[in-house]
Amino acid sequence: MPPALTEIDPLALCAVGVAATALGLAGVVVGDWLAARRVGPWLAVLAVVAGGVAALVGLPAAGWAPPLALAVVYGAFRLVRSPLPGRAAALAWGLLQKPRLQWAGLLAAGPMLLGGWAYLAHQSFDEYQPDEGTLALSERLPLRPDTESVARTDRGRVIPLYLVVEELAPDVASLPDDTAYLSPRLPLRLIRTAPRSRDCNCHGWIFGGGRFWILGKDVATILKDNGYSPVEHPREGDLAIYRGGDGAVLHSALVRGAPGGVLLLESKWGQLGRYLHGPEDQVYGSGPTYYRSPRSGHQLRGLDGSTVPPEDEQPLPHGT
Repeated sequence: MPPALTEIDPLALCAVGVAATALGLAGVVVGDWLAARRVGPWLAVLAVVAGGVAALVGLPAAGWAPPLALAVVYGAFRLVRSPLPGRAAALAWGLLQKPRLQWAGLLAAGPMLLGGWAYLAHQSFDEYQPDEGTLALSERLPLRPDTESVARTDRGRVIPLYLVVEELAPDVASLPDDTAYLSPRLPLRLIRTAPRSRDCNCHGWIFGGGRFWILGKDVATILKDNGYSPVEHPREGDLAIYRGGDGAVLHSALVRGAPGGVLLLESKWGQLGRYLHGPEDQVYGSGPTYYRSPRSGHQLRGLDGSTVPPEDEQPLPHGT
């Protein structure tokens, strides 16, 4: 059931029903008398004021919803009985009969339809799970924290590592073949360098040695602590980071070179395989930002054989 329905106050609903029944009965019995003496508008105004005051003082919905709802219904009835709707309909019908307005409507609708088509086409192309960098070939994969390994940045901050809960994950055999899925979207623009695997996602392949899943929300911490800086002219070994419109990290890749002037990246695509591709030839977005670090390699401390003290045990920088 939709949340909006489950959040309705039953007592308020009952109160509105009782009030509507009472008002309807009064209208049937003495409706003409109320109309003749114009009592109805004043009662509607009184209902709005009473309902507004009740809402402002914090009374439950059962106290202020009935008068407001009935005032709205009364106003709708008055509007229907007035000549205004008929006049507005006649005016609209007259405007619709004008040829110039009809052509202008087509002129306006054309670009709107084209824009909608372009948006839907982009949405169908750009399918991803932002946090886990997983293509939407199946439901979101269930992950569990890895409690046996500890990964830290160069400043000692812990980066959570995750593993797929295979018992709860969809059967790999039930998923469509990644080549068949991707070929219509990226024809002849992918070179698969590793088969499908759930051992890691894109961030885990780069920063976790291909053994873990790392969430996109933790990549910013890694970039900051491990000395990465944006560069305009990427070279082999640099990082390519893709972000969404809200700045969230969606995907990460490694620069593998630029043979013949064509920049090539390699990245792990969620639970799919690993691919060589151009910067635009992927399903996570466009316009990556490239990063470079003076450190050797991209793996986190603790996973590459090196260690670093926890952040709270590191010495303070000189001069502080």
